[in-house]
Amino acid sequence: MHEEDMSPSGPPQQHSLESIYCGLASQATEATSVFSSIGRMMKEPTVQEIIKLGTDVLPLVFQDLRTVDSSVRELIIEPGTVDFLPFVFDDLKAAFRNVQVAHNKFRPRPHGCHWQMGVVRAILEKNGLPPVEIPDEFRGRVEEMIRIYVEYGHDHGYI
Repeated sequence: MHEEDMSPSGPPQQHSLESIYCGLASQATEATSVFSSIGRMMKEPTVQEIIKLGTDVLPLVFQDLRTVDSSVRELIIEPGTVDFLPFVFDDLKAAFRNVQVAHNKFRPRPHGCHWQMGVVRAILEKNGLPPVEIPDEFRGRVEEMIRIYVEYGHDHGYI
């Protein structure tokens, strides 16, 4: 550990934890992007390294989930606002890609969301903290699950 990473009392400063997390999170997102199984994602070594960072990393994970939640909400097109004609789908996909590119120029790209929810669950469980409760009707509905995780992070003082 470098001298500049140490506070007067000894533990690493938050910016050091943040840089460690960001590096691991980018690697975890890349490594888990090919998996559909959350169980397989959780076995990924970089995800395990994030879990080892413990409760100190939870604010950063919740912040990433909040970024994902905001990104999803901004990119939603309300039903009925577009005339859906079959021959326009390719144009709509291209336009949507352009919106995503423009959107990502102004905000940091979030690190994913599935492995993050698993990391939160694992850290909370490992430390005997109350779990994030997902009602049955929201299981599998990722947007709602992210919202519930973000609310938990806010309600428990992580964000």
